[in-house]
Amino acid sequence: MKKGKMYVCIAVLAPLLLLGVGYVHRLEGTTPVSGADTLLLLLPDDIDFNTPAVRQWLDAASEEGLHVEPIHDSDFLDPLSTTHAAGVILPDQIHRNANDVLIGQLYRYVRTGGNLMVVYDACTWDLNGHFPPGDSRLSTLVGVRYALYDLYTAATMERTRVTGTSAAMRDIGIPPGSSVVVNVSFNPQTGGAKPCAIAVGPGIPDVGVTGSATALVSYAADIQPIFNSSCTSCHPPQSGLDLTPGVSYGNLVNHVSLGYAPAIRVVPNDPTNSVLYRKIAGTGFGGRMPEGPNPLPQVLIDKVRNWILQGALNN
Repeated sequence: MKKGKMYVCIAVLAPLLLLGVGYVHRLEGTTPVSGADTLLLLLPDDIDFNTPAVRQWLDAASEEGLHVEPIHDSDFLDPLSTTHAAGVILPDQIHRNANDVLIGQLYRYVRTGGNLMVVYDACTWDLNGHFPPGDSRLSTLVGVRYALYDLYTAATMERTRVTGTSAAMRDIGIPPGSSVVVNVSFNPQTGGAKPCAIAVGPGIPDVGVTGSATALVSYAADIQPIFNSSCTSCHPPQSGLDLTPGVSYGNLVNHVSLGYAPAIRVVPNDPTNSVLYRKIAGTGFGGRMPEGPNPLPQVLIDKVRNWILQGALNN
């Protein structure tokens, strides 16, 4: 009898022993990262820590006297992992893809007091290499909407040039050989050359520039006739947009586009972010308008653009 009971006890204890061994083995397999001055460089699991892209980060940090340690997503997500550090760096070019589980963990990390550095468009792709609809899934976390590829398409980023004195370049942190363009907007009442000066900063001489202004565009005499001849046969009623005389202006300027919300149909002084201009110019927000094989002549497109640049006045 006693012998039978002994066998039963051994049979019951065997699974428990296996579980205990497995638990200890899992703890020993986790690599803890700690240190008040340690920054974690978060990397996808398939990225080797010795690849050149990772070494660039680690070498640059070392040159600046920073202690940066790479860590894989799986270790960051592991509830048994002890990752006590000063903060987490989310790099862009080597961490473009992320699933919703990782995104959720990043939110929890920050909300529990963690410091997160999101670099440019890190984790803006899903695992299939596509941009999720709308803006970045990290927009709420970082406090600014970005990666608005659905809204701005090819105009999300543009290359520009910068000019200025050497002192100004030092003040704003632009390295030698690089430049930034300063766009000056003004609303003259007449056409022709318009000189002005740009105040760069304290103790730095103003930069003199001269712009060429076009004559003031009239909404009633120049813009509404374009709608009358090319747009009012469809608007109304299409897209909830009425471009007939007397109501068209109120339906355009500072009015949210029903089809491309939250984009604005006409943003004064800003044709690039105006749905109307982008539609007639064929540079975004769906198909080009007006529909058909013949777009508006470039002279009329330029007239709409100049009207917007001049403040989209109801004149």
